[in-house]
Amino acid sequence: MYRFLDRRFHFGSRQVFDLRAFACERIGFSRNADNSELRRSLDPPIRELESVGFLTPLAKEERYRRVGRGSWEIVFLHEQAKSGSRTLHPLEEALVARRVKQQVAVSLVGTYPSTLIEEQIDAFDKRMRSGGGPPLKNPPGFLVKSITDDFRWGNPALAKSKGSLQVRTPPPKYHRKAISQSDSKEGLQAKADSDAIEDYLAKLSPEDRDLFETKALSEAEPLLRKGYRRSLEDGSEQLSREYLDMIRRAHARKILRLGPR
Repeated sequence: MYRFLDRRFHFGSRQVFDLRAFACERIGFSRNADNSELRRSLDPPIRELESVGFLTPLAKEERYRRVGRGSWEIVFLHEQAKSGSRTLHPLEEALVARRVKQQVAVSLVGTYPSTLIEEQIDAFDKRMRSGGGPPLKNPPGFLVKSITDDFRWGNPALAKSKGSLQVRTPPPKYHRKAISQSDSKEGLQAKADSDAIEDYLAKLSPEDRDLFETKALSEAEPLLRKGYRRSLEDGSEQLSREYLDMIRRAHARKILRLGPR
């Protein structure tokens, strides 16, 4: 439940699902259970996620809503969406104190290593105190960018950058190019692997694909997972699709035991 909802909350702090679809298709409860049994079974894990501050506590009439005869919805609200709902982490407070928006600060602390954030805050403070270099038009944005791009403050090129950060080259797009038929054994094997992955993904039902993606994200390489989350936060739909495609294919490769690329 946590993995599924954590992924969905990237698209909005309030998520609503059909009760039976959520409990039976997403979480794995028995399809033979009636709606009241499903609600009773869901209550303990929901309370646990509320207790650790992941979900906003809701009354039962808010959590479960009847929408028709035998049809119910279940509602989830991300706890972080509730203003003042929890105590900020010290690093979150440090970022907010430097005029970074709270939602952005929470996202940064949850995504990047604390040592990196501390290092960039310290460098940012020194830069602001010294007043050296070109003036910053948007200091909070500059600080955020320095964290997301792991900016090296000692780079002499900064003096010529007019206050902007040097953005690292984005990861290359994942092209699905057909490998030409040749005598290359490696090329033929790569094409066979690619075809096998495409075939596997195409045969997944919508429900199985959702579960597949959730597991793929939870087991993805940290660099890919971080890049995917960053692209979502930046609102880059194209880049997030490319990251998700790489994550899907890497997970399918592992399931099919195709070996490293």
